[in-house]
Amino acid sequence: MTTRTLFLAAAICAITLAANAAPLPLYGNFFYSTECWQEQSGDAGGNTLTLTRTPKGDKLIYGSGEDGPMTGRTAHDVRITSRGSVTRISFVVPPDPDYTDADRAAPDNFFARPRILRGTISPTSVRLMMNGIGKYGVMPRRKPNYKPPMCR
Repeated sequence: MTTRTLFLAAAICAITLAANAAPLPLYGNFFYSTECWQEQSGDAGGNTLTLTRTPKGDKLIYGSGEDGPMTGRTAHDVRITSRGSVTRISFVVPPDPDYTDADRAAPDNFFARPRILRGTISPTSVRLMMNGIGKYGVMPRRKPNYKPPMCR
């Protein structure tokens, strides 16, 4: 490798890290999504996260299409903290109110109970982990007019 190649590689890494290290603005609307459309059923799949930050506080709506059609629920206990260039997020998503007590008691019905999600958030993406499942994935930030693709 030449010195020029090494310098170019280092510059690209530095630019990428600087872009990912940008802090989340204190105010604004942020939409992150892995939403896609199921070919056979026509239902939405994937996940969405809509965060609204105002001087009065943060409001988060988490959408999931993993257990049927896409449904959005207002999260509670939303916590966003910054330390250096890393902004952490955690919140609790309530279960679907249509679940019965028997559904909630079933040990394998994870979605019938409140879900705690935590991870990191930036102006470009959110990385989440769900308690009991582990790594949950990365949702890129999308524009408001985002048109979801077909699921793969």
